[in-house]
Amino acid sequence: MVKHFNLAKLFTHTNYNDTTGCDYYLTGTLNKFYGEQQYSDAKFAAIAGSAIFGGVLGGTIAGIATANIKTPGKIVIEISDLKLFRKDSVLIKDFGSFYKEYKEEFPVDLNCWCIYRNANDKLNDFNTQLTEKIRADMWSIVYLLPAP
Repeated sequence: MVKHFNLAKLFTHTNYNDTTGCDYYLTGTLNKFYGEQQYSDAKFAAIAGSAIFGGVLGGTIAGIATANIKTPGKIVIEISDLKLFRKDSVLIKDFGSFYKEYKEEFPVDLNCWCIYRNANDKLNDFNTQLTEKIRADMWSIVYLLPAP
């Protein structure tokens, strides 16, 4: 999230767990970072069948076989109690909670690591949307911010 905030230039600079030299700090609680994805024996049989060739050829065929295969899944990410404080602990803005649920067909892979990759991909989307929510909410207070 810190890297995302820095890339998006949400704040001048964002640190994690280091308030030294900071004028403001953001707190929150990660309540959910959860993913589940259906396992399909039929789809994995097709993938495994292409991997029988072994070696580079098998890996290439397995990679091609998984390229367009997807199964249903759900990924849930939630942050609550998101608050911006001045360095002297004065509450500047309570952003509340931010929740996203992604229910869709997600790509699969032969090693069943796909849910981790898919959850991380959605975390990137979550961070983008959270950044934009904070940015929009900040406009309502930018002129009200007291000097640090």
